[in-house]
Amino acid sequence: MMTETKNKKELHLWNFIELSDFVTLGGLITALLSIQQAISGNLVIAFILLAVCIPFDHLDGKVARWTGKTNRIFGEVIDSLSDTVSYLVAPAVVVYLAGFNHPAEMVLLACFVSVGILRLARFSCIKEFQHLTVGMPVTYNGLLVPLFFAAQQLFGLDQQIVFFIGLLFSTLAMGSTLGLPEI
Repeated sequence: MMTETKNKKELHLWNFIELSDFVTLGGLITALLSIQQAISGNLVIAFILLAVCIPFDHLDGKVARWTGKTNRIFGEVIDSLSDTVSYLVAPAVVVYLAGFNHPAEMVLLACFVSVGILRLARFSCIKEFQHLTVGMPVTYNGLLVPLFFAAQQLFGLDQQIVFFIGLLFSTLAMGSTLGLPEI
């Protein structure tokens, strides 16, 4: 009984969390705020917040290296889960709330999220190939999706066409064997 109590204390959530994880959660919270802003009708702010997720993703690795807490399974898992929300789910929800919500467009959004998750899983499986990046990293969506919106707004382009072409490109690039560097 004493060992079981000790083991439970060792498994407390706070024993797993490091400073870099709080940075990762900062990006996740920013993505959630983006969704909230889109729900409130503040699309410009919502798309800007999608891009603001990128520095958090970049900084969490730097903080992990600075604190000497790299190669932690917990950190890798939380980063991947946060990337799923920040660069796949949040962009899909924001684009949907911006009006990209015809049934055919929703199929593309589902493919976008699904292929991105598959890309993250593939990355986790092949991470031992240190400098090999296969497929467009999902973090690119934090920059590309706001750029699609900005191009549509600045040049008066048809929103459905811009999002369709942009998200199709992104989906295909994430699923490809392109070798693009991490952001």
